[in-house]
Amino acid sequence: MSRKYIDTYLRAYSCDVAKNIKCNKKNCAICHKNYGCTNTSKYKYAKKTLLNFIKMIINKAKGVYEYD
Repeated sequence: MSRKYIDTYLRAYSCDVAKNIKCNKKNCAICHKNYGCTNTSKYKYAKKTLLNFIKMIINKAKGVYEYD
């Protein structure tokens, strides 16, 4: 795997649709045509899962963490 793919994967959290009702789809990291928005780059809209928590810790350590 390339470094660019890994960086993109670590910055994309799985999105919690119930929390992200105000999303204008411009903050999304990855959008799929058939499924709509599935991932977000902001942790406050992410599902609270172990994988997303680990990604958040890694992003904080790298200095690329986004909350707002």
